[in-house]
Amino acid sequence: MRKGRDRGFPVFQWHEDTFDLPEEAVCLAGSGTYPNQAMRIGSLNYGFQFHFEITKEMIVSWLKSGSEEIKAMGDTVFSMDEILRETDRCLNEAHTLGALFFMPYLKSITKMFKSHQDKMPLG
Repeated sequence: MRKGRDRGFPVFQWHEDTFDLPEEAVCLAGSGTYPNQAMRIGSLNYGFQFHFEITKEMIVSWLKSGSEEIKAMGDTVFSMDEILRETDRCLNEAHTLGALFFMPYLKSITKMFKSHQDKMPLG
C-alpha cells in the first residue's frame, strides 16, 4: 500500500510492477502511481495487480520476509506498523468487495460451462 494513493476502495498490493493495457482492454482500477491495476477484456477475462484474497496472516508473513525491502523504500511506502493498522481497518471491506465481484463472476462461468457441457462430445 503506497502513501498518497487515491482513496477508492481498499486492496493490498505488494509490487512495483505495472503494465500497458492491451488495445481491447478496459481499465477497471488504478492509482496515481500505477494507472493500470485491474482490467477486463471481453465479458469474462479479468486481470488484477492486487490481492482481494489476502489474509492478515499472509500480510504478516510478507512483512517479515520483505522487511528489508520496506526499509529500503523509505517514506514512499507505509511502515510495517502502518500496514498492519490499515490491514485491520480495511481487510474486511476488501474481502467484501472481492466477494461482490467474484461470486457473480463464478456464477457466469458456471452457467457458461453448463451450457457448453451439453454440447460437448463424450469420450
